[in-house]
Amino acid sequence: MKLTFIITEQFDHKRIRDFLNAYHVGKKTVYDYSLNKRLLLNGIPKHDMSLMNLGDKLEIVLEDNLTSIKPYNLNLDIVYEDDDLLVINKPEKLLIHSDGTGAFNLTDIVNYKYYQQGYRHQILPAHRIDYETSGLVVFAKHFMALSFLSKLFEEKHADKYYIGLVSKPLREPKGVIDIPLDYEKRLNKMVESSKGKRAVTEYEVIGNNKVLIKIITGRTHQIRAHFSIMGSPIVGDPLYGMQNDRLYLHSYKITLVHPRTKEKVTFEKYPNF
Repeated sequence: MKLTFIITEQFDHKRIRDFLNAYHVGKKTVYDYSLNKRLLLNGIPKHDMSLMNLGDKLEIVLEDNLTSIKPYNLNLDIVYEDDDLLVINKPEKLLIHSDGTGAFNLTDIVNYKYYQQGYRHQILPAHRIDYETSGLVVFAKHFMALSFLSKLFEEKHADKYYIGLVSKPLREPKGVIDIPLDYEKRLNKMVESSKGKRAVTEYEVIGNNKVLIKIITGRTHQIRAHFSIMGSPIVGDPLYGMQNDRLYLHSYKITLVHPRTKEKVTFEKYPNF
């Protein structure tokens, strides 16, 4: 399997390494792909220090790093897919990554599906949402997309929106919650603390205790902790509120820069509550 790029003016007379660096690919990966002759320029294996010219064809031969996987069968709700990205609508109460116990998780489900189709390069999520939370998860279909997207999410350059159902009406129909959060080991959850990290959540009530939420800082359990502190925990929150059939929190929209086109794209999936 290969990735193919036509060199544009931006990388004219630049090294292959410069191109990979623009995707935030780590030095070790660049070295390994160069050493194993997986970098082809106009069909010829090249070192990562080789210069490229406008119109050249750069091909990257993907490593087969998925040799076997346990069979996990689940119908995936695919919201969007191309050669670089895969956006999945995750059901509630499903892990994104393995927790080491062999439990059912979305990453293994995705990789088993594509393994059956002959795809041997590991597909990995570029970010996370909670086990209890449903909604959009962006997967990278190769290491370059993963490096690029992970950097976007890490530096908060991807906009993430949620829809939640709160248990009590909020005092203000629209606002910003700016409350620092810290992990309380004794309670096993995030709590308000002057010693904690800054956490900022924007919200707007859109009817019937349903709230549109944008997270600015992305702390662990930020939405759940913030609305609990406000006296209106998310319905069905087993940790910050009251247990119910499910947590009524859904990752419904993500806007980010596409790793290949460098244009902004938006993915949406409304919840069924």
